[in-house]
Amino acid sequence: VEDQVGELCTKMGFDFLLVSAPNGTPLAGVVRQFQVQNGKSQLVPLDVAQIEHSDKGLLQLGNRTFQFVSVPVDEDEDNLGSLSVGENFEFPGSSTPAVLIHDGKVIESNIPNVAPTDVDAALSSCAGQSECDFQLQGVNWTSVPLQPFGNGYVLWNLENVDAVTDPIRSRLRSLFLTIAFGSVLAALLCSVVSSRSIVKTIAL
Repeated sequence: VEDQVGELCTKMGFDFLLVSAPNGTPLAGVVRQFQVQNGKSQLVPLDVAQIEHSDKGLLQLGNRTFQFVSVPVDEDEDNLGSLSVGENFEFPGSSTPAVLIHDGKVIESNIPNVAPTDVDAALSSCAGQSECDFQLQGVNWTSVPLQPFGNGYVLWNLENVDAVTDPIRSRLRSLFLTIAFGSVLAALLCSVVSSRSIVKTIAL
């Protein structure tokens, strides 16, 4: 069965393929593995015992995450089972800060130089909220759910509030300093003019 599944997956060009029984029990599957040495890939059998039944969404296998969908396999009016196919989940690039949460726990993050465990601890107070403000390593962030995938997986979008507001604060600070300097200069000029007027009055 695994040979037939592997052949089918090769023809379809997917990274993940799983055949399940009518009751949803996984029967056989394959997943694409990449070889670092030569850059090639090969399909290897899946340990179906670690697969949880789901019709679509995300599936985590080791340190890899797949996005998949399932379709029923029918013959006449009888259901023979289902076929699930998927590809590697493409996590957003670092230009779009985001975290992937599964059942309330951060499993992947693209924030540079910050471990997912630190992000998970910072987001612990956001459980059950549609939007949340939090601090991470002294930096203020805001987060909103971007896309739910089902089966407990949700992709959250993050925004560095300090990175957005710091330039505005810097401009306001410069503006206030300019206004303050102008006020002091105006007061000084008024003082000089008043002093000269008083001197002229005394001289008369």
